[in-house]
Amino acid sequence: MPIAKKELMADGYSDYTVTAEGDNTVVYTYTFKNDMDSAKVIADIDKNKEQMGESVARALLPRFNGRVINPVAKALFINSDGSLIATLTIRLTALR
Repeated sequence: MPIAKKELMADGYSDYTVTAEGDNTVVYTYTFKNDMDSAKVIADIDKNKEQMGESVARALLPRFNGRVINPVAKALFINSDGSLIATLTIRLTALR
């Protein structure tokens, strides 16, 4: 999930942002360049969610360094028309 913006743009995203939500959540918002088949995106997320969770945990847990209680990462996948396709929530404490 945390990937260089240049790589994301090449992979079909028009934008991506990283924001904070509350005291313990990092939100990654991925917006597709083109209209996507929601069912296919959801199937791809379901297929890869364990790998994505491990990747996020490796990237974020060292930065949190025990200072964040119950850290969470959330990924929002937005279609080109602005509609929400899917949300993936990863509870990082479960991956320690």
